Amino acid sequence: MSYTAHVDTFAYQNLPPREQWPKLIFELPELRYPEQINCATELLDRAIDRGWGERAAVLASSGLRWSYRELCANANRIARVLVDDLGLLWPEEMSA
Repeated sequence: MSYTAHVDTFAYQNLPPREQWPKLIFELPELRYPEQINCATELLDRAIDRGWGERAAVLASSGLRWSYRELCANANRIARVLVDDLGLLWPEEMSA
């Protein structure tokens, strides 16, 4: 088993044998992703690029509503604190 932050291993332990897994073939260019991607870029920035900036991204039962643009701004604020104030390094900076 690979290292993971997930504690519950039920799903992993109950997978069918590997030979029964489907073959995943990603021949279409839009299905080819690099080895690593920035999920914030793909999920937030791309949504804003598509014109979804004012669409609801977060709707909470408390009444909280954040658009994609607001969620992106809050995520960027948190990232800025982590990097500038707390010294968190980006992965490419760690290997330098």
